[in-house]
Amino acid sequence: MQSHQPPLLAADIIARRIDAKFETLLLARGERDGVKLDSIVITRNGLVGRVLEVTATTASVLMITDQKSGVGARVLRPESRALGICKGDNTNLLTLTYLDNDADIRVGDEIITSGMGGVFPSGIRIGVVKEVKIDPASAIKTAKLTPYVNFDRVEEVYIRR
Repeated sequence: MQSHQPPLLAADIIARRIDAKFETLLLARGERDGVKLDSIVITRNGLVGRVLEVTATTASVLMITDQKSGVGARVLRPESRALGICKGDNTNLLTLTYLDNDADIRVGDEIITSGMGGVFPSGIRIGVVKEVKIDPASAIKTAKLTPYVNFDRVEEVYIRR
């Protein structure tokens, strides 16, 4: 059975807002174009974020690099498939948290969306593992990721409506 995916809508970025509250992109597309809250925003390289606010002609996108963002994530390597939550910290890196202590995750692993959580579908590219750490005090494993999207250079995105 083939699932029907609505066509992607191209959108220009007209502003990037970085403040204490949210790190967002402002897009030149809105409700008139079929954009809705929680629409997924991507580039050819990977995940950008989700629509946080929408007006008739614009949409604000909460980037995955924002400290308030979170997306269910999975290691793409078939032998692992470790699960976690990918979070931003208002830098150009991401942190994969809530990993099992015995999670099989390595530097160089590709990370994709897991589909868990109901907002982001599975299989969208997020980034590559740059570093894996275990906190000696808490024994919690985390990984630092380099996103596939270069947020300093992105000018156009695609919206899944």
